[in-house]
Amino acid sequence: MPALNPYERWGYIPKLIRFFELTDKEQGEFDVGISKLLSDRSKIAKYAAQTCGELLLFNPGNSNPPIFWCFNNWSEPLLLARQLPESQPLFAAVSAHQVTNKWHLKRRFHEHLVSRYLETLEEHNLLHSSMVIGGNCQGGPIAESLAIRVKEKKGHQPLLLTLDYVHRKQYDGPTFMMFGKYSSYNPFNSRIDPLPIWGKKTCDWGVGMLDETHGRYFREPALFELRDYIRFAAERYWAKGAFSQELVECLSL
Repeated sequence: MPALNPYERWGYIPKLIRFFELTDKEQGEFDVGISKLLSDRSKIAKYAAQTCGELLLFNPGNSNPPIFWCFNNWSEPLLLARQLPESQPLFAAVSAHQVTNKWHLKRRFHEHLVSRYLETLEEHNLLHSSMVIGGNCQGGPIAESLAIRVKEKKGHQPLLLTLDYVHRKQYDGPTFMMFGKYSSYNPFNSRIDPLPIWGKKTCDWGVGMLDETHGRYFREPALFELRDYIRFAAERYWAKGAFSQELVECLSL
């Protein structure tokens, strides 16, 4: 994909929930992509506590509600899980980046992949009123669609956490957005100020800034910042607190 500004780069994601009817050829490519996803997952499954459909569970404690996160590859959840408290369960999935490298197919496969994750979460009784759903980069739109569909299906309003993703759809539940200060994916680094746009949102939202650039968030010390922002946002949500359109540029827990 050519270099685009933070708003245009997500143009392949439909603004509304849209299921594309796949051709036989596309369905075959989707199935091959899912097989590859599962094959890649098997390489780190031994480090997880459990497999759940397409997902991996890390930190099988029960002190806190679980976090669902859609990553860009299978090494990222392993790195993040090691930084979270053992009492914080983490269910890991991966984005369409692991299913296909064709951008037009990522668009067409998008909701089909979300459906698989939604079905898995439902089968394991993981759809609940304290859900935290997150995603980084291409995992962001997966998390966004999943949050919308959980609300439609169950009436819950999950906390939506995203990293380096400018939202395409209008999820109207609590939202905390994170960006790298030096990232080309950060809308604050573009000519279009996002605050007037986000100010029209009817939901509660906040923003966090990591002192890093895109592609380096799962390396120390940015990984520590990411961990702290996730904990900050989740704990405030679980405590029924509000973000009140807060911009958090530095955080230390």
